[in-house]
Amino acid sequence: MLKSKDCDVRNELIEESSEIVNIKRRDKYLKIQDVEDLIKFYFDERLGINLEDSPQILEEYVYIEFWDDNRGRDRKFRIPYIKFTQDEFLTFEFEKQIKFILEGIVQKTFGL
Repeated sequence: MLKSKDCDVRNELIEESSEIVNIKRRDKYLKIQDVEDLIKFYFDERLGINLEDSPQILEEYVYIEFWDDNRGRDRKFRIPYIKFTQDEFLTFEFEKQIKFILEGIVQKTFGL
């Protein structure tokens, strides 16, 4: 049977572990928000495309949605991570992230 002091130490370790996990989750969430904001800014400033409520960097794919004036409708793209994970995508240089998204849009649009 565990003594009271052992239980206190165990509970402190559990609390510290939970705090570490929460900090990591928060840091990842903030990183996702930063990258999403940069992508949105790039599309708006460089391409003149308002992404409204996207991009969304999700666990399995990047979601992009925008109004296509040429086609007169919303365009929605789910661009899956195939050769890497979400965590790896977040570590890419910004130019590589944009290239991945633009290539995904072209592939989905033209069926490549």
